[in-house]
Amino acid sequence: MVVHGAGIIPGVKGNTFNKFTVLKKLGAGSFGELFTGINNETHQPVAIKVEKKPTAFPQLHHEYMVYRSVLPTEGFAKCYYNGHNRHMQLIVMDLLG
Repeated sequence: MVVHGAGIIPGVKGNTFNKFTVLKKLGAGSFGELFTGINNETHQPVAIKVEKKPTAFPQLHHEYMVYRSVLPTEGFAKCYYNGHNRHMQLIVMDLLG
């Protein structure tokens, strides 16, 4: 899928991808950044994981495939969207915790 959104990293906050809007940065790690977001149709809070492109060791698409392989299993977050553009890869999933 291709991310349909106006924003690119570093200005991810406030941008809309598909039907999800990025609200607040929660943190960052070696492979990307984590944001809270909202589903604009259902108003459900979501987590949005973003990985910059290009990256030496892409992880996010693989992570998405692992989530898909174990669902629906209790205790795992449900993924709602997986997309990319030339600047980033992202997945939208349940906001846990």
